[in-house]
Amino acid sequence: MEDQQPRPHNRCELTEPKIPLTDQKKNFSEIDVFLLLSEPNSLKIAASLFTKRKSEVSMKRVLLILPVLLIFLVSSASSQENEPLGKVFWRGVVDDKVHLVVKGTTLEQKAVSGQEKPPGTFSFTAPLPDQPVIVSVKRIEGRSKKITVIQQPTADNGFTAIVEIYDNSGGAKEYQLEISWK
Repeated sequence: MEDQQPRPHNRCELTEPKIPLTDQKKNFSEIDVFLLLSEPNSLKIAASLFTKRKSEVSMKRVLLILPVLLIFLVSSASSQENEPLGKVFWRGVVDDKVHLVVKGTTLEQKAVSGQEKPPGTFSFTAPLPDQPVIVSVKRIEGRSKKITVIQQPTADNGFTAIVEIYDNSGGAKEYQLEISWK
């Protein structure tokens, strides 16, 4: 092997081995797989790696790494699709029926029926955007299962979502909700 000038290394650059491939391990190591999967152009790198060494690399190795790489890329893309754009966590007391009105980074608690209770607390991870999104709600704490999104944000309603909590069990009860949007 002839001497090569050292090249500057990027974060995940794959370089030619210093020893012949026949003296190396027969399978890709966890580091090889990590380097390939962590690089944005991993398919291109894998193809160029296999092309450079096509006479030395068995077809079995190629067939072993590509399915792993494809599974990773597909699962990474699908998990990003399922991630919410933002959330608001709310904790408060409900006596009968309450509406939570969400717009931007504000949340207003309105007693529809029953006694008015002090405003709850809330915390946003990101504002509800001024664009159509799908809002959903998850009950973390509270006795009623009658918690629904009764208004989705649209241009007609100023991109305002409304969540209704209906607790007809008598008396006030504390609730904790996670309202998210995609």
